[in-house]
Amino acid sequence: MGYKKFDVTTIEKIGFFEDKYSVTLPEDYKMFLLECNGCIVEEQDRKRVYVSGISDYIDVEVLFGIETGEKNCDIENWMDLFLDELLAKTLIIGNDIMQGLLLIINDEINNGIYYWDDSYNFEMSCDEKNTYKICDTFEEFLALLTNVDL
Repeated sequence: MGYKKFDVTTIEKIGFFEDKYSVTLPEDYKMFLLECNGCIVEEQDRKRVYVSGISDYIDVEVLFGIETGEKNCDIENWMDLFLDELLAKTLIIGNDIMQGLLLIINDEINNGIYYWDDSYNFEMSCDEKNTYKICDTFEEFLALLTNVDL
């Protein structure tokens, strides 16, 4: 196996999370949380995802879950750390090996999965532009991780 799933979550915990952070999770992402509640992608199986806005690949390391038992893998931990910097209806769902963050933005204009280069690891990132769209849905994002069989 190339990944480590976290402990199971429940629809009640997801609902509590949505209320706490005033977000509505897309159905495909809720199903992912209910099926595996996030995962750590093991080093030898890291999956490269192309991000057109930076004309480069990122290597997905962790997809966060709810109450995983590992603080650095919990969505709530990351949301609490960055809440003041996030747009409304934005959720931090994972990271890459360079500690950039994966986001779901679920509003009427910017729906999709994004890469947030908050540490400016890529040359084109700056204060005015450091968030780049990857795809429209979480299901599409999972398809990009073709060798991670969740």
